[in-house]
Amino acid sequence: MFISFRKKGLVTGSKPLATAPIDNYVNARTDYLDRHEYWAIPSGGFGFGPTVSFDPTSMTKSTKGGLFGMLTARRVKGSPMIVTEWQDSAPNDFHHEGLLYMAAACDFQNWSAVEFQFGTADGKPAVINDPFDSTAPSMLAAWPMAAMIFHRKDVKASTETAYYPALRRGCVQSRDAGKAPRRACVRGPLGHGVHRANEEPTFSSLVEKYVKGKTATSTTGELKADWDQGYFRVDTPRTQGFTGFAKGRAQSFSNLQVTLDNDYGMVIASSLEAKPIAEASKLLISAVGNAVNKGMELEPGGDRVRVIGEMPVLVEPMVGTVMLKGLTGNLAKAEVWALNPSGARVTKVVSQGGQGTLSFKMSGQHKAMHYEVVRP
Repeated sequence: MFISFRKKGLVTGSKPLATAPIDNYVNARTDYLDRHEYWAIPSGGFGFGPTVSFDPTSMTKSTKGGLFGMLTARRVKGSPMIVTEWQDSAPNDFHHEGLLYMAAACDFQNWSAVEFQFGTADGKPAVINDPFDSTAPSMLAAWPMAAMIFHRKDVKASTETAYYPALRRGCVQSRDAGKAPRRACVRGPLGHGVHRANEEPTFSSLVEKYVKGKTATSTTGELKADWDQGYFRVDTPRTQGFTGFAKGRAQSFSNLQVTLDNDYGMVIASSLEAKPIAEASKLLISAVGNAVNKGMELEPGGDRVRVIGEMPVLVEPMVGTVMLKGLTGNLAKAEVWALNPSGARVTKVVSQGGQGTLSFKMSGQHKAMHYEVVRP
């Protein structure tokens, strides 16, 4: 006896950098949406050089919400969505921030996303010379915290949704997804509703509730963006921290406070256990700055590479104070270790601990992008 099984594969449509509602309208008829998006993508060619330009700014200053907002505005109501290519492209000085944005977005918006691409060095000494490589030390250093956010679902999914109707009187609007306020993406899933032509937008009430001036807070309260000061914050039981411009301004979270001496930086505290930060016996502090080739030079406008430079790749150290607060128990005997790029303990860092608190100084002398906090 023969048994025949008919298997149906899932079908999706085009996945370019299209923003016109007609693209969403057509793709909404498929099984799921696949979208690609890039920040600081090169213009005028690929690679680095005087004829190739890129956006030198940080996503934290973007009124469109960076990758988070750009992708959210291209969703379709009722359609599953994945992102099979995304990148925050080098040599943008802030390219590592994309990992925090995308890890949080995937949890909050219920996406799955694949960073493009790992590397093209082919075993050769790896300078930063490809806008799409993920092998810059700053980006590699951000992967552990991003992986934990994504796989553990540290960020809660949105509790509210909103959409912009792309159909009016039976016609697809001529232009573009930008009509939906991308900066509002942090509040909740935002996309195009292409199935009903006579419904009014639903995002207005959410904007009024969660967007105040130039700041936006998520419906869950765990995410916050400020595109005036320039920062993106995450505050969950197992992941807390920020990326952005915060020199001399303390950034305070449920169990973490960071005061940076750097103009810009990323500092994230991650529980290394199933327990929340307040109770965990091991924490990882990711302290990530810029990375550039030795001798790399940009044109005066900052948007083109004049000289690529050479090995070694130089890493900007994060300098400032980290304080853990509201923790259970006495941390007088807790230890802080500066880690090497492989995660091995190298230097024991001087720290001060007490009932529920622990603080230490980050320094360039530690030559570390990660610190481990261990308590008995």
